[in-house]
Amino acid sequence: LNKFEGVELCLCASCGDIETLNSWLAAGADINQQDYGGRTALHIAVESRNKQLIYYLLGRGADPDKSDYFDLTPLGHAKKLNLQDLVIKMKKREVQ
Repeated sequence: LNKFEGVELCLCASCGDIETLNSWLAAGADINQQDYGGRTALHIAVESRNKQLIYYLLGRGADPDKSDYFDLTPLGHAKKLNLQDLVIKMKKREVQ
Protein backbone atom coordinates (compact mmCIF):
# COMPACT_ATOMS: atom_id res chain seq x y z
CA LEU A 1 0.00 0.00 0.00
CA ASN A 2 2.44 2.65 1.19
CA LYS A 3 5.52 3.01 3.32
CA PHE A 4 3.49 4.67 6.08
CA GLU A 5 0.96 1.89 6.60
CA GLY A 6 2.59 0.87 9.90
CA VAL A 7 2.20 4.42 11.18
CA GLU A 8 -1.43 4.48 10.02
CA LEU A 9 -2.22 1.14 11.67
CA CYS A 10 -0.62 2.29 14.93
CA LEU A 11 -2.57 5.55 14.79
CA CYS A 12 -5.81 3.61 14.38
CA ALA A 13 -4.82 1.38 17.30
CA SER A 14 -3.99 4.35 19.52
CA CYS A 15 -7.48 5.73 18.83
CA GLY A 16 -9.11 2.31 19.27
CA ASP A 17 -10.50 2.65 15.74
CA ILE A 18 -11.24 -0.94 14.76
CA GLU A 19 -13.41 0.11 11.81
CA THR A 20 -10.58 1.98 10.08
CA LEU A 21 -8.10 -0.77 10.99
CA ASN A 22 -10.44 -3.24 9.33
CA SER A 23 -10.53 -1.07 6.20
CA TRP A 24 -6.73 -0.95 6.05
CA LEU A 25 -6.53 -4.72 6.43
CA ALA A 26 -9.22 -5.28 3.81
CA ALA A 27 -7.14 -3.13 1.44
CA GLY A 28 -4.16 -5.43 1.98
CA ALA A 29 -2.20 -3.80 4.81
CA ASP A 30 0.13 -6.08 6.78
CA ILE A 31 -1.19 -6.44 10.36
CA ASN A 32 2.40 -6.69 11.61
CA GLN A 33 3.71 -3.60 9.80
CA GLN A 34 5.79 -1.42 12.14
CA ASP A 35 5.86 2.32 12.82
CA TYR A 36 9.05 4.38 13.10
CA GLY A 37 9.82 2.90 16.54
CA GLY A 38 9.25 -0.64 15.34
CA ARG A 39 5.94 -0.93 17.17
CA THR A 40 2.95 -2.69 15.67
CA ALA A 41 -0.73 -2.01 16.24
CA LEU A 42 -0.65 -4.85 18.79
CA HIS A 43 2.12 -3.11 20.75
CA ILE A 44 -0.08 -0.01 20.92
CA ALA A 45 -3.20 -1.95 21.89
CA VAL A 46 -1.39 -3.73 24.74
CA GLU A 47 0.20 -0.50 26.00
CA SER A 48 -3.26 1.10 26.12
CA ARG A 49 -4.78 -2.05 27.68
CA ASN A 50 -7.52 -2.13 25.02
CA LYS A 51 -8.63 -5.75 25.32
CA GLN A 52 -11.25 -5.58 22.57
CA LEU A 53 -8.64 -4.29 20.14
CA ILE A 54 -6.05 -6.83 21.31
CA TYR A 55 -8.43 -9.73 20.71
CA TYR A 56 -9.36 -8.28 17.31
CA LEU A 57 -5.71 -7.94 16.26
CA LEU A 58 -4.79 -11.42 17.49
CA GLY A 59 -7.77 -12.81 15.59
CA ARG A 60 -6.48 -11.11 12.44
CA GLY A 61 -3.01 -12.65 12.82
CA ALA A 62 -1.05 -10.04 14.78
CA ASP A 63 2.23 -11.46 16.07
CA PRO A 64 2.62 -11.17 19.88
CA ASP A 65 6.33 -11.98 19.56
CA LYS A 66 7.28 -9.24 17.07
CA SER A 67 9.95 -7.05 18.65
CA ASP A 68 10.08 -3.29 18.34
CA TYR A 69 13.39 -1.46 17.93
CA PHE A 70 13.96 -1.70 21.70
CA ASP A 71 13.51 -5.50 21.58
CA LEU A 72 10.14 -5.32 23.36
CA THR A 73 7.26 -7.53 22.26
CA PRO A 74 3.51 -7.15 22.82
CA LEU A 75 3.67 -10.36 24.89
CA GLY A 76 6.46 -8.87 27.01
CA HIS A 77 4.44 -5.69 27.53
CA ALA A 78 1.41 -7.74 28.61
CA LYS A 79 3.54 -9.61 31.15
CA LYS A 80 5.03 -6.37 32.47
CA LEU A 81 1.56 -4.83 32.83
CA ASN A 82 0.27 -7.94 34.65
CA LEU A 83 -2.38 -8.61 32.02
CA GLN A 84 -2.47 -12.34 32.70
CA ASP A 85 -5.57 -13.12 30.62
CA LEU A 86 -3.91 -11.50 27.61
CA VAL A 87 -0.65 -13.34 28.24
CA ILE A 88 -2.57 -16.63 28.22
CA LYS A 89 -4.40 -15.68 25.01
CA MET A 90 -1.15 -14.69 23.29
CA LYS A 91 0.61 -17.88 24.38
CA LYS A 92 -2.27 -20.02 23.11
CA ARG A 93 -1.78 -18.40 19.72
CA GLU A 94 1.85 -19.55 19.75
CA VAL A 95 0.79 -23.16 20.21
CA GLN A 96 -1.87 -23.19 17.47
